[in-house]
Amino acid sequence: MSGAVASAEDVLETRPEEVEAMFGLSSILQCGLDKRTLAVLLQLVEAGVHPEALADLVLEYRAKAESSEETRRGYGDSM
Repeated sequence: MSGAVASAEDVLETRPEEVEAMFGLSSILQCGLDKRTLAVLLQLVEAGVHPEALADLVLEYRAKAESSEETRRGYGDSM
């Protein structure tokens, strides 16, 4: 691949077994991550990003998304 960065779609196409294994584990653990997201995370880890740092970011973004959703529901209740 001559130094080019593969897209998540490339990973899904060329490494389906790895992504499927990660998706199975993610499903068992009820992480709520889709295959494309897992492919991106796999690329980041392979590029040298620390796995625990990625896990922390996923948890942080999930908490923010849940908080945002609760806020939106709260606004809907007052109308």
